[in-house]
Amino acid sequence: MFVMGLLRLGGVFAGLWLGLIVLLFGSVAELVPLSVIAGMLFVIGAELIVGRLPDARLVLASSSNSSLKNGSCGEVARYTVEDEKDDKDEK
Repeated sequence: MFVMGLLRLGGVFAGLWLGLIVLLFGSVAELVPLSVIAGMLFVIGAELIVGRLPDARLVLASSSNSSLKNGSCGEVARYTVEDEKDDKDEK
């Protein structure tokens, strides 16, 4: 319980610091060209995507009905009602 309170206060203080920085240095930020800001957004977005690739691979590897794992990209999984009936018959 006490730890969660500290985490919430950390978010509040981070927001306060960010607000203070924006108020103090907002006029300097308008001097940064928009192309630089756009470039930073692309780089950060690419890093976020690349950082999540191992998680996506793990999900695909552990998914039993993954359409990508079955070799069909974008198709519906090939498990049909007949397959379900066959499974019940085997039991």
